[in-house]
Amino acid sequence: MDTKRLMIFLVFIPLLSKSQTSQNARYISDIIDPSMVNSELFYSGKYKEISGSPFIEKEMQKGAIILRDDRKVENVMIRYNAYEDALLYQIEEDQITMLDPPVINGFEYHKSDKVITYISMSILEGKRHFYEVIYEGKSTLVVQHQIKLTKKTNNAGSYGANDMQGSAFKQADNYFLMDSTGKSSEVNLTKKSLIAALGSHEEELQAFIKKNKLKVKENTDLVRLLEYYDSLE
Repeated sequence: MDTKRLMIFLVFIPLLSKSQTSQNARYISDIIDPSMVNSELFYSGKYKEISGSPFIEKEMQKGAIILRDDRKVENVMIRYNAYEDALLYQIEEDQITMLDPPVINGFEYHKSDKVITYISMSILEGKRHFYEVIYEGKSTLVVQHQIKLTKKTNNAGSYGANDMQGSAFKQADNYFLMDSTGKSSEVNLTKKSLIAALGSHEEELQAFIKKNKLKVKENTDLVRLLEYYDSLE
């Protein structure tokens, strides 16, 4: 990651932890510039002929939207569409619209036992995407959830409609590690890849993984490993 992109990333993380809560809002356009909001309502049946799902969550979740000026809009119903890389938020029971990564700093799902944070930032190709924060410390791990459409037939159906039967959504996640020196690396969820990206304390990390029988494909174990690594620095 070049210096400019790294600075963007380092600015966004503390902004989320210090964000101020705004009043609850029925319409997000009451708080941010309406011209920046996708005014097209989301049609819930648009993917009905495609197997799988474009969403990370199974249904709308209660959470918060973090605005570009660092305020939070609390108690909104949201859902992340990873195929379109857009945050859906519910205006009314039957009215859902979208926010793209450049419009907001991020969002949070508020679950009973934890808060799941996504941030909007640029890592590759200068384009902003939403990334889920797995761990934040001296080293930081984020994941970009990518859902792609495969086997698209795109045959013209009746009345000129596109026939999407036979198509499917497939998920492939990309993990990025920012270490304590500011170096950014795309990593695979293997011991070899993670330890190489961290760049030091190889023997201690190998021993810690073996002693604790960590499975580095699970978020809880990734957090334990990175917490341990940070304690060695």
